[in-house]
Amino acid sequence: MADDPDNSLFHSHETGAPFEHCFACSLPLDVPELPFLVAKSFHRGECIFEYAICEDCRANMSEEFSEESRQRLAEFFDQRVQISGRAERFQT
Repeated sequence: MADDPDNSLFHSHETGAPFEHCFACSLPLDVPELPFLVAKSFHRGECIFEYAICEDCRANMSEEFSEESRQRLAEFFDQRVQISGRAERFQT
């Protein structure tokens, strides 16, 4: 993945550097075995927010959502996000 031109997707727009810590618990994200998610939101081509979150914090936060919210998020991802394609694309 180091030679992948899309590697910059895992970098902060603000700093240009890779995300270093989970925004929720500050756990370092440089451990290869640690799964984490990078989320970015764009408006008119401009990144308006971004963060990286470790899988444990992501799972804990999702538990705080109502069942209806979790269901709607799952539907959104099913309809708009190609999870399997992304997983294949970014596998090391």
